[in-house]
Amino acid sequence: MTDARPRLRDDVTFVEVDQEAVAYDPLSKLVHYLNPMGSIVLQLCDGTSTVDETIAELAEAQEVEPTEIDESIRALVDNFVNVGLVEPGEAATKLRESSQQEDKRAKVRREVPHSE
Repeated sequence: MTDARPRLRDDVTFVEVDQEAVAYDPLSKLVHYLNPMGSIVLQLCDGTSTVDETIAELAEAQEVEPTEIDESIRALVDNFVNVGLVEPGEAATKLRESSQQEDKRAKVRREVPHSE
């Protein structure tokens, strides 16, 4: 997801009160409770920055090396994408569609009878 510019879905409601935040997904009808870092990362999923850029920005703000937070931030973004709160961005969507197309082609090739 290096080139992806993840973006919070337009229909997801995000509410932050004091130190707590929740995101409500009307499609799944689920409420997601977020810790402070999850809240920050979700808010940064606005479609303007890649995951790498977000990691760099957060690392600078926290005064740590990007490698120190890389894995946890990627896991958060991946989780947001997997539960459907965040759209992965055009680049990731194209990559996924390409991969699915190749998977379909491989399946067709396996189903084609081979001549002996």
